[in-house]
Amino acid sequence: LSLIILGTIFISFALLLVISVFSIRHFGMKNAEEKAEIIAELVQNGLTAHMMSNTMDQREFFLKKIASSKNVESLWVVRSPSVVQQFGQGLHNETAKDAIDEKVLKEGITYQEVSESSKSAKLRVTAPYVAKEHTVPNCMSCHTAKEGEVLGVVSMVFNIEDVRFNGIVSSMIIFGFSVIIMLSVFLIINRSMKPIIGLFGSIEFVMHKAQNGDYQRRVRLFGTSKEYHD
Repeated sequence: LSLIILGTIFISFALLLVISVFSIRHFGMKNAEEKAEIIAELVQNGLTAHMMSNTMDQREFFLKKIASSKNVESLWVVRSPSVVQQFGQGLHNETAKDAIDEKVLKEGITYQEVSESSKSAKLRVTAPYVAKEHTVPNCMSCHTAKEGEVLGVVSMVFNIEDVRFNGIVSSMIIFGFSVIIMLSVFLIINRSMKPIIGLFGSIEFVMHKAQNGDYQRRVRLFGTSKEYHD
């Protein structure tokens, strides 16, 4: 009976641990994704400000400062074919680096991917820069483009090893507390049931002796509670 109770407690805490681990990981990844979205929006707004102030020739310094932010491993901007046709190729790194950049340029949908190994954990985010007419500033005032056309993309790679590490630490803390609570509950239940188990064992022993003709044996009483003696 004690093993059944212990097994039930263990399964309950194991399920709680699994749910906690997935919840911690989910919220950690969510925070990393939100940070990526904020940085992507910051880059887009910064480039727009440079364009409005006619200081686009200084954008490389701005992008390097953003790329030096904590956990940002790399950051690059990609110009769309229409922007290249209107303003030229731009900087040496303002071209599509891979199929992901090409896909976001074509579809205009933000791309997110987590790649993990035993040594690293990275989050890749590629966000489109979409032309909007009814905004301030009006994109059409500078760009020869249509409403909803992708003018470029902002790609970033984040180091999220700290998210994974914090998740592991939190999971270990929860696991440690779960083991302590599980053992405490087991010891309390085992201690409270010990008199009852001892009483049943004594009854079984006396009945076995009585079947063999020995009627001198008496049931032993365990514990100090009045219920056991009654």
